[in-house]
Amino acid sequence: MEEWKEYKLGDCVELQKGFAFKSSDYIKHGIKIIKVSNLNQKRFDDDSCVFISPILAEQYSRYSLVEDDIIIST
Repeated sequence: MEEWKEYKLGDCVELQKGFAFKSSDYIKHGIKIIKVSNLNQKRFDDDSCVFISPILAEQYSRYSLVEDDIIIST
């Protein structure tokens, strides 16, 4: 029987904290922002997302999500 190996989570993943944009940065159309309020126990509520300008999004590109990212909210 093969034994389980234990690892620290930080050794297996790259952690990135989110960023709290100011509500004054929000615009009607642009780059979608996911806030904690868009998440619940079962799904992500795409309809209630807010947007920021592409220029601002470029400045904060380190917070961009890519395919297969996992979001954990507390």
